[in-house]
Amino acid sequence: MGARVFVQNNYFDNVGSGQNDPTTGHIKTAVGWYYGSPQTGYWNLTGNQFINTPNSHLTSTTNFTPPYSFNAQSANEARQAVEQKLRNRHCELKIEDDDHRASSFEVGWLF
Repeated sequence: MGARVFVQNNYFDNVGSGQNDPTTGHIKTAVGWYYGSPQTGYWNLTGNQFINTPNSHLTSTTNFTPPYSFNAQSANEARQAVEQKLRNRHCELKIEDDDHRASSFEVGWLF
């Protein structure tokens, strides 16, 4: 897809299988090019935490930063904020496959 993204201070917990994508050969993990697009994307990684998530192969592939300023929480602060907002809540997750068939799942967070 050719996108350039700034991936800063995220908390990735149990993301990705660590298996190679059959189309691209890249490892499936929190950040990467493995969705079958003919164009690679690029990422600038900084301040992220990877818990039980394949990451030893991850390095930044661009020096892109957004053309505006912002204040980002630390990865741990972001995790805590999400946990606080979602504590004991449920939502419906809808996923559409390549044939535009939708599946719905109830997802709950119990922290």
